[in-house]
Amino acid sequence: MRSQPVARRRASYFGDGDEFQLGFHFPAMRASLKSIRAGRWQLAGRHPQAHPRHPESCQWCTFLRNHDELTLEMVTEEDRQWMWREYAPDPRMKLNLGIRRRLAPLLDNDRSKLALAYSLLFTLPGSPFLYYGDEDRHGRQHLAG
Repeated sequence: MRSQPVARRRASYFGDGDEFQLGFHFPAMRASLKSIRAGRWQLAGRHPQAHPRHPESCQWCTFLRNHDELTLEMVTEEDRQWMWREYAPDPRMKLNLGIRRRLAPLLDNDRSKLALAYSLLFTLPGSPFLYYGDEDRHGRQHLAG
């Protein structure tokens, strides 16, 4: 099964609280990064798919990247083009339908943008999830891995 089901089925993976207990919250990741680049913090918390309902015993995992990729599979073509334009101006930064960059280079190694990203990560509902290397601004400019 794919970890990124279509929006209307995402929360169904929790079942009645007896299936998955934690689910990766892909829309919140993209909304957080889009809000940072656009300078509109409201996008992170008010994204149309920001916080689908789940059973009380379950929760979302919030994160800023999925391993070494900012995945853009389940977004509109308009949003994908915007994210590519803003976060992957060099074609080598693109991977399939995503962006292959680590967090610090993705945010221009700007400490204030990184602080804002972590602030969003730790204040959105759910369990924050950090990937190794993101906490210390690790990463190459174009290709992660």
